[in-house]
Amino acid sequence: MVSWAIEHVLTTVILLPATCGFFLMAINAVIAGLRPGWSLPEGIWWSLAFLVSMGVFAMTLVKVIWVFDPQVFGPQFTELIPWAPTAGVTWFVGVDGLSLVLIGLTTGLVPLVLLVARRQISQSHRILIFCILMVETGLLGVFLALDPATLFLMWQLTVLPTFLLVGRWGQARRVRSALRFGAAWGLGSMLFLWALLVVTDGGTLALYVPPALEGTGLLQGGSLAGEAIPRTWVLIAFLLSLGLTIPIFPLHVWWSQVDRETPFALSLFLNAAGLKVGGYFLMRLVLPLCADAIESFQPLLFFIAASGMLYALARASLQDDFRFFISWWTIGQLAFITLGVLSLDDRGLSGAMMTMLSHGLTSAALLLLFGALFERRKTSDLREFGGLARPMPVFSSFLGIGILSAMGLPPLIGFAGEFMMLMGLSSGHLGVASLALLAWILGAAAGIRFYRRVAWGPLVQPENRGLIDLRLGERIVILAILVPIVGFGVYPSPILRRIEPTSLEILRLVDGRLRHAHHSVSDTAVIEAEDPDPAIVEPGH
Repeated sequence: MVSWAIEHVLTTVILLPATCGFFLMAINAVIAGLRPGWSLPEGIWWSLAFLVSMGVFAMTLVKVIWVFDPQVFGPQFTELIPWAPTAGVTWFVGVDGLSLVLIGLTTGLVPLVLLVARRQISQSHRILIFCILMVETGLLGVFLALDPATLFLMWQLTVLPTFLLVGRWGQARRVRSALRFGAAWGLGSMLFLWALLVVTDGGTLALYVPPALEGTGLLQGGSLAGEAIPRTWVLIAFLLSLGLTIPIFPLHVWWSQVDRETPFALSLFLNAAGLKVGGYFLMRLVLPLCADAIESFQPLLFFIAASGMLYALARASLQDDFRFFISWWTIGQLAFITLGVLSLDDRGLSGAMMTMLSHGLTSAALLLLFGALFERRKTSDLREFGGLARPMPVFSSFLGIGILSAMGLPPLIGFAGEFMMLMGLSSGHLGVASLALLAWILGAAAGIRFYRRVAWGPLVQPENRGLIDLRLGERIVILAILVPIVGFGVYPSPILRRIEPTSLEILRLVDGRLRHAHHSVSDTAVIEAEDPDPAIVEPGH
């Protein structure tokens, strides 16, 4: 069993959290059946879930990230197992630079989420743990699947547990927020499925086909199935789907309220890992499959993304609630990532991947800090704070590092990705790069204003004078995130060396798609020139 798990390390990493959840539920059901009214103690649930999540993180570090070869193009550690052969569906998983970053982020955050949730949430712990473990399995399956059907199924595996996390453990308006979330992700899922069915109609259901097998994968060939439907409609369906699930302007209206009503521990998980699904789909599927349509509508897409970034960061600077501040800053960051992807430049694409990691780490650090502050003051209103650097110097120092990273300043991780995206945009889209730089400056101003309202100034509110600084356990958890924020900011090479080959591979697929589209247009023009319409030929010729 151990040798099989090591040989199929990606499958083990994906399925182990869900297996743990079902095992705990089964043992709990057996105990309740033998002794009515009894159940497995919550302490055992928390301990086993934490140990399994740490084991998954350790396996990801040692058996995947550490041995990953950054000089190899394409997916590594691929595993191909027939699942539903008659339907053409296989369990086909693999990892490249993009998915490597995201699985490292996801598996690293889950143990922290469990630790914080145990302290912050006081009810229904068993089902809470089960939902967190199921969401982890679903996200890991999304990031590692190389079969579109498997990818979609794993994405849907995250929807119901996330709906329960928002609706069951949220604040006063949690049911309304859960319904908003369900409507946004439900509609986004249907649009995504329609677009996926179009591009796979009559074709292969694999994104890549291993060299040992015949044929080419969906992302390996220039000609796609479903060409009868214009690629523009497929792009519109994909973008509407991802605009709802990322979320980005102008389809973002559901996110801020959902984020505010969700407990800090669960909001941390959604912000840092869950929202990366949309950006991942944009890079993995939409860009290679719809490159010709993206090229045609690039100015319009640039305008929407740049406007969304400016609007979101302007809204962030006006917020009096730190939950809304993070929500609007997140929307602005995701719009910036979209700009980097649309640049069709290797630096822009690598910067977008890096920014997905930096946003995950930075948002996690900020939400942990605000969660600790909310426990002490029971309010998220910024007008209730000010001068916290005196009673809480460690908190204020950690918050300063998080805000500087959110502002994208060196030498923190936020700078590397955002600077690379600006470089990618400036090589051919200087006007868009200027707008992005303006939004960057606006975001920095919002960060300074926010930090000043929390940490600087006089202690106006008497309730703040006796606030207790971060405890040892809180400091350890937050430092676990601040260390990579500083470390990868000072030395980003280990990340960049692993994601750059994936950026080049995606752009190679994009170039192949564009050349195929241009060649098809040229052939059509030649045929029309050689065989004119008889109705327009002059008489006697």
